Amino acid sequence: MSEKSQNTLPAENIPAGNGTVSKPAAAGPAVAAGSQSSAAVGQPVAPVSKPPALFGGHKGGGKKRADGLIAGSPEAIAADKAKDAERKRLDRAAKKAAALPPPLPSATGAALNAPVAAPVDNAAVPPVAAGAPDGVPLGLVPTFVAWTGTMLARPVKLLTKIVDRFRVSKLMERVRQLGFDKSTEKEIEQRMQYKQTQVEDFNSALTNCLVIELNKRRVPGAEHSHWLELAMASGELVNCHLDTVDFLERKLLEKAERENKAATN
Repeated sequence: MSEKSQNTLPAENIPAGNGTVSKPAAAGPAVAAGSQSSAAVGQPVAPVSKPPALFGGHKGGGKKRADGLIAGSPEAIAADKAKDAERKRLDRAAKKAAALPPPLPSATGAALNAPVAAPVDNAAVPPVAAGAPDGVPLGLVPTFVAWTGTMLARPVKLLTKIVDRFRVSKLMERVRQLGFDKSTEKEIEQRMQYKQTQVEDFNSALTNCLVIELNKRRVPGAEHSHWLELAMASGELVNCHLDTVDFLERKLLEKAERENKAATN
């Protein structure tokens, strides 16, 4: 036979509990085994439901941005880039500052008005900038050496003596012009001189005044006070030499007067 027969299955009734159920007949041609493949039956796909809104209606999910921009938007991306660039710039500045050496301590400032410690004889006051940072050598901090009574006592004494001798000598020049006898002139000269106790009291008061005022005004030079004392001592020697010369001149004048009187007699 050249044509393949088509078999049609009649409807068959299957007894059931309450009646019969009709079995549908299989329609369509029977395909010989191996002649062609059966076609796959496509199954319908259910549509995807819309995801629920999260976190109070924020569509993007997650937390909202603090700046109020939409996550993933061009404005949000630009803001993130700017913020990241600023963070990197601050990091570079911090690293650069950490690499710099520590600054040197200031030589001025509150040190100029710092109080001076109570002076002690033959002792130097600590540096003015007592709060210098740790590790800084003491030589780098400017120092102020305070004046003391020991430094100024001898120069004041010599100065008073020189001034008193100069005062007496000038007054005696006027006294000699008055024509008094020698005993009167000597008595006047003794009265012109101050008492020793008066001179000592004046020297002590002047020394104390100089110590306070020089330290209060932070006058430098206490470290060179030995040169001041040497200068005053040298002045005392010069004054003594001038007094001796003046005494010799008076004696020569007296001798010349006596010789003139003897020659005239």
